[in-house]
Amino acid sequence: MFRHMVGLRPWTIFLGGLVLAGIFQMFVTRAFGDSAAMLQVGESSSVAPFIKSELGDDIPIFPDFGHDGQAAYVIARQPFGGEAGEALGAPAFRYRRWLYPALGGVMGTLSPRATIVGLAIWSAIGFGLAAAALVVIGETYGVRSRLLALAVYLNVGLILSTVISTPDSLGLGLSLAGVAAYRKGHRALAVLLLAAAVLTKEQFLIFAIAVAIDAWIGGQRRAALIYLLVPFGVLVVVSLIVVSAFDGSGGLGSNVTAPFFGIVEASHGWSSAYVVSRRASYLSLFGLAAIGPVALWSRQRLIILMSAGWFAGAVLGGEVVWRKGTDSLRVYAAIWALMALAAAVAVREQRRRPTGEN
Repeated sequence: MFRHMVGLRPWTIFLGGLVLAGIFQMFVTRAFGDSAAMLQVGESSSVAPFIKSELGDDIPIFPDFGHDGQAAYVIARQPFGGEAGEALGAPAFRYRRWLYPALGGVMGTLSPRATIVGLAIWSAIGFGLAAAALVVIGETYGVRSRLLALAVYLNVGLILSTVISTPDSLGLGLSLAGVAAYRKGHRALAVLLLAAAVLTKEQFLIFAIAVAIDAWIGGQRRAALIYLLVPFGVLVVVSLIVVSAFDGSGGLGSNVTAPFFGIVEASHGWSSAYVVSRRASYLSLFGLAAIGPVALWSRQRLIILMSAGWFAGAVLGGEVVWRKGTDSLRVYAAIWALMALAAAVAVREQRRRPTGEN
């Protein structure tokens, strides 16, 4: 099977990711008997009454406050705000991540059940786009193998994102597509994709910053400013709008802390966590420790910049992000994709060196 993947075209990789994500989503739906399981509605959630009023009282309910998929559903149903939107915890913060739910609900025009399907489709699109874009980026560095797509297909964090309706897969897909466009010389498309990515989740600004620095060092000073200022400007404008609309802070709150503080605080509870969550936490730590050396091994400036950005973002991650290993794997899923890219580029460069060269 892997031998046949080598010659696949990027659009085939995209379709493969789309289908694979759909299979994951169907599995969750069948396991719980209801597609609403992908929203992870919590029994203590402030928006549970609204969601139940639209989808029925018999939908799957999860412990405590549930997960972010329920927020995506509410925003998808009320993209310009409303009573349910205001009931979200930190609504300004939630509505800043507007693009994924707005697309999933087609600006609030879909029915409740169709909205769940819409969210699932856009998660799957992001999953496939991330796989195809990673392969294209690899091509620009001379990596011809399509096995790079496995860094997305087997990425636990991205798989989780596709089945619990969070913006991570779409955000990473748009970001990597933006980087691919930059590497191919399509400046306008790169700017558009990088700007769109920050509207799914602010952490994807890391890619725009890395591209801007790479362009600046490469002598593209004017382009570098565009790569940085357009996505950043979009994020600032949207942040101001949502803060004004909801009369509240749109900051990152507990998602960001002093370096390593969140990891240390969260680690105190890992020993008592479920086995799967505990192992996922250790896997996240391994990725964090490995990304630096592997990126440096590639000797490619842009890869090192992107990896450094995600390393910094991870060590600044708050306790709430690192508390559950499944969350840290999902939030920092980009680390594994970048690590695979860096390793593939490094291996190719070693193979190109003449025999006996150190």
